[in-house]
Amino acid sequence: MRWQPLVPLVRHSGTSSDVYKGFYIPDGVTVVANAWAVSHDETRYPNASQFIPERFFTPEGRLNDDDPAQFIFGFGRRICPGRHTADASMWIGIAMLLATFHFAHAKDAQGNDIEFKPSFVHGGTRRLMESPCSISPRSHITRTMLPTGRQS
Repeated sequence: MRWQPLVPLVRHSGTSSDVYKGFYIPDGVTVVANAWAVSHDETRYPNASQFIPERFFTPEGRLNDDDPAQFIFGFGRRICPGRHTADASMWIGIAMLLATFHFAHAKDAQGNDIEFKPSFVHGGTRRLMESPCSISPRSHITRTMLPTGRQS
């Protein structure tokens, strides 16, 4: 979520005029919060463009207090009401994919890894462009459980 925010710009409109840190914001003006800039602040996240999950762990291996969900889902009173469902759904989906599939580099005709640099579709939302990879079922998955508890 921090590395490549789905919605890089969050828009809000004021309901009344306000002054924030010396800046006058008239009633009805749309203010755009740049979640991408917050998530790529080099003082908070050195090498921010690199995928480094370890940055969220303490030296003891526990999660630190830095939670990108505090700004990725918006801000203030208008923060996304479905943020907890989205966060839990992503966790469950990723955990299930990692438990059941093996992900690897795609191979060329000579069997060498095809290296790629991730590229993204930009716009109102961001998504990964088609990328070469190899996805195969994990070998220890041989049977599935049916909802009735019987094996297939």
